[in-house]
Amino acid sequence: MRFCVAMMCAICAISTVNGQSIKAVVTGKLTTSDGLGVVGLVMLASTSIPYHQRILAAGDGSFRFSDVPAGRYVICAHIPQLYQREVDRPYVDSCVWREFAQTVAVSDGQQLAAVSLIATVAHVLRVRVDDPAGLLTRGNAVGRDMRDLVLTLRTEDSIGLPLFPASQDDKGRTYVASISPKRPVTLLAVSELTLEESGGAALVPERHFSSSGRLPVTDVVLRVRSKK
Repeated sequence: MRFCVAMMCAICAISTVNGQSIKAVVTGKLTTSDGLGVVGLVMLASTSIPYHQRILAAGDGSFRFSDVPAGRYVICAHIPQLYQREVDRPYVDSCVWREFAQTVAVSDGQQLAAVSLIATVAHVLRVRVDDPAGLLTRGNAVGRDMRDLVLTLRTEDSIGLPLFPASQDDKGRTYVASISPKRPVTLLAVSELTLEESGGAALVPERHFSSSGRLPVTDVVLRVRSKK
């Protein structure tokens, strides 16, 4: 009996010091599907309180979060273009597309290891907006100048993802988005202009398509027809 009491006291001492909980440590790796380490921004975010940490994974993909309070967390990764292995094959941002993230439960003083994040190649949606009459606003592809055409992706669970112009020239704009290869999305267009697809069909005001089972890139071509 005394032995059991001593063991319980020892366990309590491990998880508390001076009445305060000892924070946990969470470690893991960010890798490709074939086990190669990936450098990326890894985020640990609580599912119940406003708490998060963000770190850059090492060259071998390893990451370590310390001083983590007890609770449930989502661990996800954003891999900037600088760290993409192939420029034309970006990875899914698992902080946006949560089906590629990991959820973990952490206890006081726990050493949680071997959390595995897989960098999955994304499906690329490329939207070209042809503007032969020059009706779109010219200028920098950011900010107020772009409000004449707003493109957004919507998923079945109502996630709204804005598309931003990747480039602009005298003949139009090109928008690029990296999306989940597992989910159908809807392309929404809000504009003071009338748009049509390349075949002449009007975009009223959305286009549904599924990335599941498609080629790595889907090209959508829109054409500015006139002002409304």
